Amino acid sequence: GAIEVYKRKSKDLLLSKPVIWAGGYSSITQNLGELSNSGFEFEINARIVDREDFEWHSSFNITLQKNEVTKLYDGHTVLPGDESIRVGYSLQTHVYTQYAGVNPATGKAFWYDASGNPTYTPSAMKGEDYAPYGLPNGMPKCFGGFNNKFSYKGLTLDIFFQYDYGRVLYDNMTRNLSRKGDGNFNTLQWFYDNRWTEVGQITSVPRSFDGAAEVGSSRGDINSSRYLQDASYIRLKNISLSYDIPKRYLKGLNISYATLKFQASNIFTITKFTGHDPEYNSANTGIIPLMKSVNMGISIGF
Repeated sequence: GAIEVYKRKSKDLLLSKPVIWAGGYSSITQNLGELSNSGFEFEINARIVDREDFEWHSSFNITLQKNEVTKLYDGHTVLPGDESIRVGYSLQTHVYTQYAGVNPATGKAFWYDASGNPTYTPSAMKGEDYAPYGLPNGMPKCFGGFNNKFSYKGLTLDIFFQYDYGRVLYDNMTRNLSRKGDGNFNTLQWFYDNRWTEVGQITSVPRSFDGAAEVGSSRGDINSSRYLQDASYIRLKNISLSYDIPKRYLKGLNISYATLKFQASNIFTITKFTGHDPEYNSANTGIIPLMKSVNMGISIGF
């Protein structure tokens, strides 16, 4: 096993800097900031069973990490053009208008303003504004893997789990599929079934309205904390099974060894995330999730 504690400072962080369009492009990449990374890594390996005919080897690792932007160019506390990068916060910090829910009396969506008061017409949120849900980020609090290998005579089974905890993602795909009344396209049945329909109803889904935006109110699917989701997951990443055919069966075939193999990847995932795939560190819009795959074969040596 191994234990490592680290704290690293990175200078000349490559970031995008907005520029005027006169040159034909809107931004350039430059060394614009400094970053502090700290964390803890732990790994342990064990031979749980070690007999002549049967072996069980197990390994587990975990990494806890924290990063913080410590400096930006020209004394900025927020990177111009990117609210997610700000001094004193982690990279990928989510700065969205804070969703307050649905008014049970009207069915309209409402949000919190900078002072923490409910409003139907929120303005873009800034880092110092009232944030009842905090400012989560897309970086995991911890991640790692767990592997078990079993061997019995010529049969070997290897099982690997991967996990990620504490990461929050903005699910823009769900946002697109929650829209109601402003176009002819498919949406999720859940949002239709749970939309506000009568006075006093408690729900997180505003009422449907032709054109989506009501008079004196922002549309319910604006970018906000409504679409932030816990993207923690545990995934059976890989499972493999192999069998070494006994050499007595290979006599006379001029074969030194033969191994039958079976392997499957991305078998199942346990998560609360409703987007396509929590392993993608993106808005999940239109992506293709990691595919399940199954492979079988034989390896022969002469």
